[in-house]
Amino acid sequence: MIHEGRGQPQPAHTTDFARADESDPARLNERGCQSSHAAPIYVEGNLWGALALAHVGDEPPAEGSEQRLARFSELVAQAIANADARAQLAASRARLVEASDAERRRLERNLHDGAQQRLHALSVTMGLAHKSLPGDPFQAHGLIGNAREELTAALAELRELARGIHPAVLTDRGLPDALDGLAQRAPLPVELQTVPGKRLPESIEVAAYYLVSEALVNVAKYAHASSARVSVGRHGDHVIVEVADDGIGGADLHRGSGLRGLSDRIDGLGGTLNVESPLRRGTTIRATIPYRHGG
Repeated sequence: MIHEGRGQPQPAHTTDFARADESDPARLNERGCQSSHAAPIYVEGNLWGALALAHVGDEPPAEGSEQRLARFSELVAQAIANADARAQLAASRARLVEASDAERRRLERNLHDGAQQRLHALSVTMGLAHKSLPGDPFQAHGLIGNAREELTAALAELRELARGIHPAVLTDRGLPDALDGLAQRAPLPVELQTVPGKRLPESIEVAAYYLVSEALVNVAKYAHASSARVSVGRHGDHVIVEVADDGIGGADLHRGSGLRGLSDRIDGLGGTLNVESPLRRGTTIRATIPYRHGG
């Protein structure tokens, strides 16, 4: 038996097993149990289980048994919470490693299939132009023109790759211009409601940029939304980044690597990422990040 008190069940003591229908109390009664104590185990505010202590014999339970059992249940709850936190941290680190490896492979593939191939073609074209120059300057001129086009395309691909690693506009012009660029490239109307004019710590600006970028990609792919809203604001000791849309809802933080990767990034900064996505009522993704000057 566990009594209710102060909003949560409290340790309790019982001596009545005569009407026990459940298997465990019935077995205790058969073994001569005269009384028992029970204490709930709460993990992060949720009832995880309970500890029970049965007393057999005619001697009454030792004084303070309930209090000692309650304290022990608190220790068990803390141990469970710590184990769960370690497991979540290990999983988060594993996902970060996997994401890093996947990103490295993507960059290698894009470099090999894109810019590297163009630069190789450029080298071949310049070699042909060099051979043609003494005997056929006109052909050499045409080859040099082709080489310039190859070089222009290779530079564009390299800039695109660099933007994926770290957008230059974020470093050079700050978060407002970087987010404005994302809004302009989005396939649906995006309203930038609030963005701090003052520079934030680089780690926060990078996290905010990629959060908005990934969220807008998800909106375009899955939300069936007509518009989206973006806001970034300093609230006391935290920076809050929010992306909301008017789509179909039903988004899940635990499905898909994109949002999970963002959650790991925010968690690495000591923050939290929450998703509110009721069906047919849109989705709001909100990151709360501790503000550390120069972080």
